[in-house]
Amino acid sequence: MKLDLRPGQAAIVNSDDPHLVVVAGAGAGKTSVLVRRYLRFVKAGISPEAILCITFTRKAAAQMKQRIVDELRTEGLLLEAQAAEIGPIQTLHALCERLLRENALSAGLDPDFQILSDSNVAMLREEAIQAVLTDPPDDEGVADILLALAGKTTSNRTRARRTTPHARLEEALLGFMDRLRGSGRERADLAEGYRSSEATLATWAGILGEHLRSQLGKDLASPFDTAQLRADYQEARMRQPGWIKASGQPEAMNEAAVLTAGLVSLTCAAWRIYEQEMVRRQSLDFQELESRAVRLMERSESACNRVATTFQIMMVDEAQDLNPMQYRLLNSLRIGERLFVGDPYQSIYGWRHADHRLFAELAEAGPRFDLNENHRSEEGILNFVELIFGRLWGNDGAYRPMLKPGATPRELFDASPRPCTNVSVWRQPAENTSIVAAKICELREGLGKEQSIAVLVRGQRYGALLLTALEGKAPARLIGGTDRYYARLEIRDVANTLRALADPYDDFALLASLRSPFCGLSMDGIALLALRKPSWDALTDFVSPVEDDGPRLERFLGWFRPLSAWADRMPAWEVLSEVFAVSGFWEALAERPNGRQAIANVRKLLTLAVDAPDADARTFAERIREIQRMNHPEGDAPAESAKDGEISILTIHKAKGLEWDAVVVPDLFAKVDGQRSDVELDPHSGLASCSFSGLDTLPHAFARALRLERETAEAQRLLYVALTRARSRLCVVADTRAPEGSMAKKLAVLADLDKNRPPGLTVVDAS
Repeated sequence: MKLDLRPGQAAIVNSDDPHLVVVAGAGAGKTSVLVRRYLRFVKAGISPEAILCITFTRKAAAQMKQRIVDELRTEGLLLEAQAAEIGPIQTLHALCERLLRENALSAGLDPDFQILSDSNVAMLREEAIQAVLTDPPDDEGVADILLALAGKTTSNRTRARRTTPHARLEEALLGFMDRLRGSGRERADLAEGYRSSEATLATWAGILGEHLRSQLGKDLASPFDTAQLRADYQEARMRQPGWIKASGQPEAMNEAAVLTAGLVSLTCAAWRIYEQEMVRRQSLDFQELESRAVRLMERSESACNRVATTFQIMMVDEAQDLNPMQYRLLNSLRIGERLFVGDPYQSIYGWRHADHRLFAELAEAGPRFDLNENHRSEEGILNFVELIFGRLWGNDGAYRPMLKPGATPRELFDASPRPCTNVSVWRQPAENTSIVAAKICELREGLGKEQSIAVLVRGQRYGALLLTALEGKAPARLIGGTDRYYARLEIRDVANTLRALADPYDDFALLASLRSPFCGLSMDGIALLALRKPSWDALTDFVSPVEDDGPRLERFLGWFRPLSAWADRMPAWEVLSEVFAVSGFWEALAERPNGRQAIANVRKLLTLAVDAPDADARTFAERIREIQRMNHPEGDAPAESAKDGEISILTIHKAKGLEWDAVVVPDLFAKVDGQRSDVELDPHSGLASCSFSGLDTLPHAFARALRLERETAEAQRLLYVALTRARSRLCVVADTRAPEGSMAKKLAVLADLDKNRPPGLTVVDAS
């Protein structure tokens, strides 16, 4: 691989400054810069084992490692390439794990501690919350008070869900625990700030007062006096924020303070129980992994010295996606030479508590290099991106246009809009996957099958609908599947078969297994068999009216009967291995639509069973059922990449860092509307609020306004990432008639489709 660098890239590679920050735009070739700088250090005599490279995902780490190893081999540095293959090119969580294992005694851990799976995390958190609600840590009846308040109806959404007070309180506790733990704040500080209703009111007054002081330039006697607030904004000739319309009445504020203080108290108690259980099991989730690594490095001199003697250089990619706790960890490492690379425009992981402002602050502190040359997209696509985001972000001077290599930097809006060739807008006022599928087929025919096409969606629901609409019209693949892994049919089939093997007299499980690919009995056969209870005994002389059922049932019983004799006494992984070996399940599964993904999912389930060697067939099946009950989101197993000529459908989050010849962005109709939530937490200010009544208080409305601001900004960045994945053709679905608050409408308005659309832009009525 020959890495030819532009002057700006070469300046970064050759810089001798020990602390560098690189702000790299989309398609700017930042990976080439990282690889070349790595190569420069190795050629200077630094061992790959002393160069710590941090990336955001395991996939990105693997790709980075492969590129570095390939380049070292090309340069003839074979020993160094071998060292890089096993060297510290890894995710931040892998670094945390290494630090804790190498310093297990100082960290108070067993060196063989485990990492909790997402499903186990969900179960442990729910168990901790149930323990707190069953036996509250106080004697003042806080849980009973909260349950009474949770009985108040807040909205049509709550009524439609038929949520019980207990379930609503449990959901609020789960939401608070996730947000509080991810905020990077210490549990003791949160407990102190919300230790009572009086302390809660004081905390709210302090946070609101500071915000209003920055807005109005003066101290206020009471930040809860809404009449005075309106007068102050009017006097300052400033637009009044919508949140000051909420209630600041003492009665409403006091009730909200009691509720919030009680909820924070219970949350901190559940948080403590959860952490204690992780220590007891010697199993950590990712947040605990981070916080323990931070505590270790901030308190252990020996651990810090070990890092300082092990690593000479640290290179951090995708630094805009780090959260406050992760920045604390990296800042605590005593590594002399540092490089941070990122792009605030591409920060799209707020739901993982990422804070792009931390990278922006790092860039302001400098020394800083900017990479704005785009080596990916056609100029017309870059012009369209500049048109949209120049108008969206350009007023405050924060937007940096991307340039083709060698182009002269220019001012925004210095002339009429530039030609937006190779960009099409499919006008559609409402979501319609059938029409989008037809347009995608037209695009594929026009481009030719050798051109790669990706359809980037916000959520897997739209992707699944579009995949169905494309069925029979064009080869397509939903990459990554859905986040409803445990609800997938193949997972339910395996779980039911395990239950039936452990107890053949479980009629539902047995009938479900007979209908599944493990047997394939017809619906007529299942219906007749269901009339005879118990079904297991009825199988002895059962004759189905469907001719094919006889051989299928014979094959099924041939392996099922012997396995059922011992399945209840053996580990689930061993039972599954035997079932897969003798049942013909893989072949039957492969014949299903999207069979490759289904096979990958079942293989993942077998891996999960191997990781739980203590679970027998019945226990493992019950765990799956419990996770299904909790609606725990779990991603499908990764399957093979899309084949040549196959249309890739994937989320924008999964598309980050990738590129295709043509990109279609249709899923822009969802509104960012700041839907009301029982619990609100602003991670930056520490403002926590809970309201189970339909009445908003000032703190709750203010926290929701801050969340809406964050979510809107992230939705815009998500659109930026989507539009910058295309090399030669970009198609977006937008319309000025789309719902208010949707990016489909926002994009149409910014492009001025109805009046002064830019030259070269193709607009097609796809409604």
